[in-house]
Amino acid sequence: ALLAVFAANALVLVAVAHAGRSGVIVALLALGALVPFILATMIPTTTIAGDEVAAPWRGYRDGLKRARGHDLDRALPYAVALSMTRALDGELREASAQGFAPAWFARTGNNTSAQYAGFYGYWGAFHSTMSPSGAGAGGAGASAGGAGGGGGF
Repeated sequence: ALLAVFAANALVLVAVAHAGRSGVIVALLALGALVPFILATMIPTTTIAGDEVAAPWRGYRDGLKRARGHDLDRALPYAVALSMTRALDGELREASAQGFAPAWFARTGNNTSAQYAGFYGYWGAFHSTMSPSGAGAGGAGASAGGAGGGGGF
């Protein structure tokens, strides 16, 4: 990183001084600065043993991306943990319109579809405010009157 800063400074000096031959030295410095970064990208993020342990979870994550018709009560916690809620977004929206609410959202006892209709709006508002940018549930925050929609809870 220091070599990259040095190469950038040298490039500015070469440009200001109009020293063409010095550009070759600057190019070598820049190349020397890039090589470690390129080599670092080749290092795997997990060990072989880590890959073996992670394989079932990666398979489940890939299945969430491809499949439809999930058991949403079972799949939703895993989708949140794996940052894969976008994969279930369409299903959640459709199920919510039909009165679905996850078991952890619905009160025990007198569960009626009409009582929890519109769960998706609350889910979208909560998830979009609690998740990092880009991992939200499709930007549904405004539909529930969350902070993004100008309303309040």
